[in-house]
Amino acid sequence: MGYHVVKLLLDLGEEVTIVTLSSRDEWLNNVKGQGAKVFIGDARDESFLIKSGIENVDAVIACTHNDGTNVEISLDVNRICHNKRTIARIIDPSLARHAEKHLGVHRAIAMTAAAAPTFAAATFGDSVLTELKVNHERYLALRVDGPHHLTEKPLVAISPTGECLFHERKELQAGETAVVMTHSDTMIERAPKHQRTHSLLKALAPTSVFKFIHSVWGNTSVQLRAVLVAIFSVIVISVLVFQNGMKLSLVDSLYFTVTTATTTGYGDLSPKDAANWVKLYTCGMMVICSAGLAILFSVVTDYILTARMLQLRGHHHVPERGHVIVVGVGTVGYRTVAELVRLKTPLVAVEQSEDSPYLSHIRPNTHVVVGDGREPETLIIMRKRSWPSLLATR
Repeated sequence: MGYHVVKLLLDLGEEVTIVTLSSRDEWLNNVKGQGAKVFIGDARDESFLIKSGIENVDAVIACTHNDGTNVEISLDVNRICHNKRTIARIIDPSLARHAEKHLGVHRAIAMTAAAAPTFAAATFGDSVLTELKVNHERYLALRVDGPHHLTEKPLVAISPTGECLFHERKELQAGETAVVMTHSDTMIERAPKHQRTHSLLKALAPTSVFKFIHSVWGNTSVQLRAVLVAIFSVIVISVLVFQNGMKLSLVDSLYFTVTTATTTGYGDLSPKDAANWVKLYTCGMMVICSAGLAILFSVVTDYILTARMLQLRGHHHVPERGHVIVVGVGTVGYRTVAELVRLKTPLVAVEQSEDSPYLSHIRPNTHVVVGDGREPETLIIMRKRSWPSLLATR
């Protein structure tokens, strides 16, 4: 990372001094050729830091691969030179906030948090160039390619030849590019949405009803299945018994069976004038069906509780198409998932191990698949033929 920061500063015409323990020879030769000064040593050594000319610089950027080292260097700079601006690369966002608020670091950039909007926006075609915070509000600089109608005022429009065009233009032609600044909340409007129109009609469709019944049946124990089959059989037999024993029509027999089984008993039909065996059969049926209703309610309750527990474990409904898959729930993946959830984008998160410290944070809002994203079996579980975007963040 430090090499690219140095290259950018040199391209902007800034004077740059580099302090590093080691680096690639080709990188050092490249930046030296562009005028950068290079000191090989440990920036945590106060005397070496002073020797490198710390007192004559405008700002210090600590961008090693270790958060503690970057914070230590920033604190040393603040202690030696109180008026120097310090910028630190910090992976942990909570540590970055703490460093800015309590440790005197002017700007602590959490790279995982900075990368998350870029990953999220890339899923639906936008390119996030950078993220800015003004008065605790998040703003994103986006690259938009034409043809496109700009709803935001562009900072600059660039022609296919690289010429900067008038920044008031609203219509981008093919081949033109614009850089726009927008509030992060407007990204929700750009995010892919799962089509929810006519959701009630879809839920009542025969296929949806069949899937629901199949799901309930699949979550029921073998014993409860046997009881439900027995109750259904009793109801079918009862319709035939009452039709013949009480001389009822098929519809009246079904009506009487249901009112008796549910203990409703309107009183318009009764077996008081029927044969004794019919009365005894009715008594037995009422006892069986009363128990059956209690069992039926327990099955429904068990299904609801199971569904809720699965949600807490990260098993949410996933659309058959139009969702995003994030493979790897590490520091970057976790924050990418959080950004996509904020954008209300349907997604599936795939993590190789149950031991990931981030799974418990994303499971309440995200469907989680535990498995290796490189394995064909995991891809099948993720419905590999129906996703529009896949993000590999491990």
